[in-house]
Amino acid sequence: MSEIVRIPVKKIVPDPENLRKTIDPDDIHTLAENIREHGQMDPIQVFRKGDGTFDLMDGERRWRAIQELRLKEINAIIVERPTEQDLLMRKISRVMQTRSLPFPEEVAALENGLRSLGVLELEKEWSIAAKKMGVKPGVLRERMRITKLSPQLREQFNAGKLDYTVAHNLGKIQDSKRQEEAEKFIREQSLSSRFVTTKFMETLLEYPGKSIWEIYDIAREREKFRYAKPRAEEVPDDIIDKLDNILNDFRKCEQWFEAIHRNNIVEQLSDSRFNVKRLAEGIFRLRGFIDAFLKRYDKLNEIQHSSDNLQLPKK
Repeated sequence: MSEIVRIPVKKIVPDPENLRKTIDPDDIHTLAENIREHGQMDPIQVFRKGDGTFDLMDGERRWRAIQELRLKEINAIIVERPTEQDLLMRKISRVMQTRSLPFPEEVAALENGLRSLGVLELEKEWSIAAKKMGVKPGVLRERMRITKLSPQLREQFNAGKLDYTVAHNLGKIQDSKRQEEAEKFIREQSLSSRFVTTKFMETLLEYPGKSIWEIYDIAREREKFRYAKPRAEEVPDDIIDKLDNILNDFRKCEQWFEAIHRNNIVEQLSDSRFNVKRLAEGIFRLRGFIDAFLKRYDKLNEIQHSSDNLQLPKK
């Protein structure tokens, strides 16, 4: 075991490259009170400098707490200074083992570590890099999804305004505009992190061409039957022979739309009325399919010069 020595507090220089960028004064005060009660239980680690001072490697919280107590000396272990790259790997490994950094600082540290190793853009090399930094490869890949966010979303994340779970899921989306569109929807509709993770995001990735509202409706349906999903009703091959069933469904829709009209649902349409907005978006999508069907039907009739007099109701 390395020898523990007593070093004057004033001869210790804090690390300007400390991975921890924010230190809570209340946390330091609590630690100081603990040291006052029980003494310094863990020594700090320092490097010796040629001028008789020491660079702080590990233990800045303890060093600050000792200063708050106005103590003159601190327990320390003097260690040999490694290379800059090895030092960075040790720092990252330390904070990843202790989970002592907030997510934005942790992501920045791992990103800096990959850059230092020269493999930031070489994902195939990340497994080896993860071992050097003391982190599981899966955790490293998850954290690095944050670096794929648009500049606007990365800024929100760094400022603590974007939840980590939502952020790393958004990082799975390659298109920046789609990321921002999804984040806006998640935030404005207050979607839970669990729903975003388990259903919404996987649906969004599965259907990149669908609207966010349509993605939400599909995800909600999947969430509804998460534990007891019913047998899916397949579209029959003999769909034309099922025309009576289709028309019966249309009649049901007509009745519902009549009820919507009676209850002035349209007048209630606004961004703040979430379910009404969902309804409108669903109707818009349905209208698109119906319009496409009717246009194709009319075009085929025109090409074939049909001689019958079947007329569709005017819209």
